[in-house]
Amino acid sequence: LKDWKPSFPKWNGTGLEKALTGVHINENEKILALDLLSKLLCMSPDQRISCGDALHHPFFDTVDLETLPQALNTQDLDMLVTIRTRRAEILAERAGKRSQRILQDVNIKALDKMETE
Repeated sequence: LKDWKPSFPKWNGTGLEKALTGVHINENEKILALDLLSKLLCMSPDQRISCGDALHHPFFDTVDLETLPQALNTQDLDMLVTIRTRRAEILAERAGKRSQRILQDVNIKALDKMETE
């Protein structure tokens, strides 16, 4: 937020735990969900988690699409599937780029060795 200022008023929250009232998840999932929510809802942009980092948050590793609470609607499930799919694509893309860099390094070293022989 370009217009955000540290001098903006601050209010005490009522706790994010209330947002999860009635959602049946285990304690570990609840801890991870609260951690992610608190990072997403930071007012200061410098302290707020980025979208990319949010997609890699451990909460998404714990969510089982088969056992999600009935309180979530179909749109929420579709969004979660989209997030998990995109996360997998990002991880695969990064792995591919790392593999390409390794191959390039190997090729460069092989060329250097051939030039010195």
